[in-house]
Amino acid sequence: MDKIVTYLIAVKGNFLYSNTKKLSQFLKLFAVAFALLPLLTFAEGTDEVCADDDNETYLFMCNDFVDQCDPPGPGGSNGLRTQFAIYGCDEQDRLYFTIENTTETVYFGFNWDDYGGGFDSGKFRIKSESGALIWGETIIQDFGEGYIDNVAEARAGPIELGATGGYDAYELAGLSAGKYYIEFDAEELGNPGQIGNFLIKYFDVTIYSGQDSEVKKGRLFSKGWQFIEDQAGWQGWNVNSSTFFVYSSDSIVTSLSLNEMEGRAWLMFCNSYGMDSTLNFEQSRKSINGDQVYEPEYNIFLNNPDTLIFPPAQILGSITDTVIGYTNCNNGTIDFVFTVDKAGNVEVTIDLDPPYVDVTITEDVQAGVDTIQWDGFDGSVPPIEVPNNVGFNFTLTYINGLTNLPLYDVEKNPHGFAVELVSPSSGSQPLLFWDDLNIPIGNTNLTGCLSTVNPFLGCHDWDDSDYGNENTINTWWYSSSQSTSPVNLVHERKPGALSFVQPSAPPTLCAGEQSVFVSVAVDLSTDQYNWNYTGNDFTIIQADSTQPTILINFGPQATSGNIQVWGTNENCLETGDTSLIAVSIAALPQPQIGISPNDTVCINSLTSFSGSDLSGETINSWSWNFGDGNVASTQNTSHTYDAILTDSVMLIAVTDNGCTDTIYQDIEVTDPTIGFTFSPQPACIGDTIFFTGTGDIVDYTDWIWDFGDGNAEQGRDAWNLYTGPDTYNVTLTVCSKNDLHPVTLNPQAIAIAGIDDTICQGDPYDFSLAPVIPDSISCDSIKWLSSGIGSFDNDKLINPIYFTDAAEIGDVTLSLIAYGVLPCGNDTSTMVLTVDSVPTGFFAYTPVDTCCVDELVNFNAGSTCTIVDWSWDFGDGNLGSGQNISHAYITGEATYDVGLTLLNNYGCSATIEDSIFVDSVFTDFAINTPVMCFEEPVTFTGTGDDITFTTWDWDFGDGSPVVSGRNQSYTYTAPGTYDVKLIVCTDTTIKQVTVNTLPQSVFSISPNDTSCMGEQISFNATDITGDISSWTWEFGDGNVATGQDTVHAYSTAGNFSIKSIYTNSNGCIDTTTRVRNIQDVNVGMNVTQSPTCENFLVNIQGTGDLVTFTPWLWTFGDGTPGATGQS
Repeated sequence: MDKIVTYLIAVKGNFLYSNTKKLSQFLKLFAVAFALLPLLTFAEGTDEVCADDDNETYLFMCNDFVDQCDPPGPGGSNGLRTQFAIYGCDEQDRLYFTIENTTETVYFGFNWDDYGGGFDSGKFRIKSESGALIWGETIIQDFGEGYIDNVAEARAGPIELGATGGYDAYELAGLSAGKYYIEFDAEELGNPGQIGNFLIKYFDVTIYSGQDSEVKKGRLFSKGWQFIEDQAGWQGWNVNSSTFFVYSSDSIVTSLSLNEMEGRAWLMFCNSYGMDSTLNFEQSRKSINGDQVYEPEYNIFLNNPDTLIFPPAQILGSITDTVIGYTNCNNGTIDFVFTVDKAGNVEVTIDLDPPYVDVTITEDVQAGVDTIQWDGFDGSVPPIEVPNNVGFNFTLTYINGLTNLPLYDVEKNPHGFAVELVSPSSGSQPLLFWDDLNIPIGNTNLTGCLSTVNPFLGCHDWDDSDYGNENTINTWWYSSSQSTSPVNLVHERKPGALSFVQPSAPPTLCAGEQSVFVSVAVDLSTDQYNWNYTGNDFTIIQADSTQPTILINFGPQATSGNIQVWGTNENCLETGDTSLIAVSIAALPQPQIGISPNDTVCINSLTSFSGSDLSGETINSWSWNFGDGNVASTQNTSHTYDAILTDSVMLIAVTDNGCTDTIYQDIEVTDPTIGFTFSPQPACIGDTIFFTGTGDIVDYTDWIWDFGDGNAEQGRDAWNLYTGPDTYNVTLTVCSKNDLHPVTLNPQAIAIAGIDDTICQGDPYDFSLAPVIPDSISCDSIKWLSSGIGSFDNDKLINPIYFTDAAEIGDVTLSLIAYGVLPCGNDTSTMVLTVDSVPTGFFAYTPVDTCCVDELVNFNAGSTCTIVDWSWDFGDGNLGSGQNISHAYITGEATYDVGLTLLNNYGCSATIEDSIFVDSVFTDFAINTPVMCFEEPVTFTGTGDDITFTTWDWDFGDGSPVVSGRNQSYTYTAPGTYDVKLIVCTDTTIKQVTVNTLPQSVFSISPNDTSCMGEQISFNATDITGDISSWTWEFGDGNVATGQDTVHAYSTAGNFSIKSIYTNSNGCIDTTTRVRNIQDVNVGMNVTQSPTCENFLVNIQGTGDLVTFTPWLWTFGDGTPGATGQS
């Protein structure tokens, strides 16, 4: 039974490096070894988790690291899930197996299910404890190697180990000693980020030792398992009756047996402290309602841990020396110092008298001297600080294998748990405890419950799904304990930081304030209260130092500082921390009075009063008394006196700290007489008007002038320069008194000619359209003057038209004179009118005068001026721009006026015009023989419009040059089909001609080229082109024949021209001619020795013409062979 086994070679980067090797010899040794073994189960995994044949429990997986597969909002509240054995999970969530040496081989397989999570496939990988990749990512198959089909296969184990009914396992060999972990995940095609739940239904991780030839159990473990039971439809959920093995931090091994526990989807872990490592054990061991606690610490195995790798405790620990308690005044803690003979857990019980609640502290300890510290707070919720000098008893208890089992989301546990001590074997069986009072329907057992496995007698049972659903239910146990005798001790704690009661917040006081009450809250660790103040000029009055109150008197020179207080007691040399509260001492206000205009005022005059402060304090209120029975309450105010008065004004200022001061200032109220004169009058704009005050001498306030034009001045005498014509009311005000006189200003004439402008040569300039319209103000009449040679249409109009002269170019000054009303003078305003030259230019176009429809006409323009814009109007509704431009007309039989407008750099324009006739060309042509034979000429005749302004161009389609002329004759140099184009302007006509090939033939004459009269001559023709349909022969003697081959005999002598005329399938004819010589031959013979005798030689000689073109043939008449030759 050969088998390919994978041996680990190396890991490079993230890619697994492996080699395969046939181990037939090795497996034969396996087979021998297995034959010697009894029939055993070689599995570890589902075999233990599914202990009951009728119930299945699976590994429950969740790859949602954010919401833990319990999203908020609708659809949530299904219970939080951990990331047990998921890619990238924390150490506490990993599924571990251990290897002792390199001879061990790991056999493993899985079965996954997406559990409605929307996944397409499950996958796994294996890493070393350091995170190095050992087995690369592999998809979990649903057949073949590594696939477990059912519980039976998982229990039987790998078939490679001889298991009957087992599964074909993955194999991993050659691993170094150490811990390794398996991670799972699931994926959806096209959605790599898919999250949700999925299941590992069946799993098996079997480790076989080649060195010991046996399966090693107790190698598979995790700190935090997560399971889900199968659902049996209407019959409800499956239950679990598995046994797990807990390996505590002090190497105590206990077994936890379940009996038909209905966890549904549930979470299992164990630790030494319960729900929260930061709380004392009395609180942290309590079950929690409506929340998940996940604090894994101990390794939980499916079998008794392999003792070679996880050595169990051999003895139970105990306290071996006197316990000493050291008090710490500094922070109120107490250190309990003791000695134990092995690592484990020690519980300190602190027995306090009411009103304080007893405290229990449980901590891990190591062999030797250990210390457990109590923080000095009791067991109340929230904890209360135990004060100085409180007596109590304490007891230390050594606990072996303290184990908490917080189970999350276990709906029912109808038969409870059974826990037994596995190692060491000498201890007593543990008792089970629980405190479920946080659960609305919970109960408690703090005295202990003894359980047994056989027969099963469980502890901590519940059969109401509300008891465990989404709650964390804790059960704890320990193997055995030893307690010390109670020891009496007095608690020592230095005084605490004292809290101010009055004032409760930093106060602000006035200098000189007396009997300020100060108190702090009572501190039970304080015997004496000590006080101080860091400011100046104060006195502290303390009637009793054991009481937390004092009085402080602040002197008039008191400064800000801190009130300090600290406590002392007889047990602790160190004083309590100093508490302080800042006191702000506010100075008295220093108010000042300001009177405007001054402290002598007129009756019925509004007087302004302003308050100020020199102390720098914030003034909260101001109170005024004006001396005439009137008051005000703002910092700045005003008041009008209605009678003559000599008195004082009073101001009271109060700071925001309530500090008060008062100030007084004298005031006098008078009733003066005033008036004024002015000159010149009347006046023009630009004249200075002088004003002179009259009446009483008033020097305690200002003489205020209002000139009626927005200008103002102060002083008994004043002057003003008015800028606009009008009658102004001038007012003099002195206190509440005033005098008013009108002053008239006549306006100066103003001319406004407008702004400089530009026009083009020969254009009139209309002032009514100018950018700024001319105007005149306050004038009697107006007149325009010009420096140029142009003229006004009416120089007396404000907006005339100026007509430039045809020769007028350059700057022309135009002046507007406004004649003023006496005694005011005239005004002149000018503007410069720049007359710019207009551009000149020309344009030409090709073709000239006449063009065809759609023919591109090229327009080219020129000018001696600087042209900035060339604008074309082609006369057909189309426009263009640019010096040189092309345009095609689409409508013919019309004459178009083309206009070019030139714009020069001055902005002046001129237009040039010309016209062009557009002809709608309609031409055609005729072909005398559209189909012809090669070498035949063809005639093309142009038809249609009689076009003479352009050429008739012919393209015969064979690559020959284009020729011009209305009619053409042409002979093609090669057979073929040709597109003939006639191009007349933009009109193109295309027709096709076909030039057929000529036939080709040769013929032979036999017997030779010269024949005798009457000799039968053979004529044989050969068809070279293969398309000859007929032959005609002309023999030159008036006789003819047909057919490819023929014969003929001449009756006369001479030279005859023989023609072979042949026609092909296209009807094309060609001729081959040869010349034949026909001779009239006369011959005879001479015979010597004739008659002659038999067997005698006879000479025969041919006579007559000399014939060389054909042989002399002899027949002797005696049957003998003939001969050739003349003799």
